[in-house]
Amino acid sequence: MILVVGLAQFIHFEPSGQHTGLAAKIVGVYDYDPKTRQTTGPNKDHFQTSEPFAAEVDWTSLPPDLVVGAQWFSGGFTIDAGGVGPARAASLSEHSVVPVNFGGARLPPGHYEFVVERYAGGRPVEVLARKTVVVVGHV
Repeated sequence: MILVVGLAQFIHFEPSGQHTGLAAKIVGVYDYDPKTRQTTGPNKDHFQTSEPFAAEVDWTSLPPDLVVGAQWFSGGFTIDAGGVGPARAASLSEHSVVPVNFGGARLPPGHYEFVVERYAGGRPVEVLARKTVVVVGHV
């Protein structure tokens, strides 16, 4: 069952014949201050349930006219947890910080996947970069 779900995700997010060889640059994932909309501290891959976080994307690493988007997912690509786009890479330069949708006092624990994708025909057709972080409960 896990293999079937994985294969379905792969086919949906990376359909055959859509590979360009392009790669987006995810600078890192950092603590995020929702008030200032800025990231702080070092690049991390683990966060507490009470810590908001955001990814930083270098949109200049892509051709300016390429239609792209970046999304946070949790629960194995089943829950949209925030993002930007789709839009031309050049127009996303003001959105280099992409926070996870914190939405309240705590995030549910688990794996969160940040994915930068190329779009064609209004849907994602190629993964250009991905980064996984883990949210853990208080110990």
